[in-house]
Amino acid sequence: MATYLKKSFLALSIGFSIAACNSSTEIKAVELKKDSVTETSVPEPPKEIPVSLKNIVLNEKRVIQGKILTASQKADKELYQVLSIKAIDSTAADGTAFKYHIVDTLFSKPGLKILLIGREYDSENYIWLAIYNDQNTLIEHKTVYYDNAEGFLSVESVIKNNEIAITTYNEFEEGGKKTTEKFQVDGNDKLIKK
Repeated sequence: MATYLKKSFLALSIGFSIAACNSSTEIKAVELKKDSVTETSVPEPPKEIPVSLKNIVLNEKRVIQGKILTASQKADKELYQVLSIKAIDSTAADGTAFKYHIVDTLFSKPGLKILLIGREYDSENYIWLAIYNDQNTLIEHKTVYYDNAEGFLSVESVIKNNEIAITTYNEFEEGGKKTTEKFQVDGNDKLIKK
């Protein structure tokens, strides 16, 4: 009888061991299924890169004395066409009377470029802030610097913390007039007045 008990005890032990192995396998399988659900969750869409303009001061000291206009990259005829400079500078008949420059890149991301485009001439200089899409289509532009030999009208700008402060000095008006306008680039890549 002792042999029968030993055999029964051995059979029961083996049975419990097998059952325990099977149940831990099932638990692991359930845990794996739970883990695979979290791993296959939908990824977040890429975040939009906000416009962050480079800080710069555009005044006579910086533009003329500091030579940021004359020392910058000259725009050849091809760049003149690609950047739609004729649309920016209405006085530019064919692009040969003036020297045009790419003064600086204020911001760039896929689908958007914000450049400073300059015009150099003996008696006056211009710099425009120009916004382009990924096909180099001009979206918008604004005069951010202007000087002339007579000195009756000038424009200076400070671009800082994504704010564009444009100050105009107009001596044509009696007693002279100084005005400052502030702009920023909105989520639609347009200049808006603050």
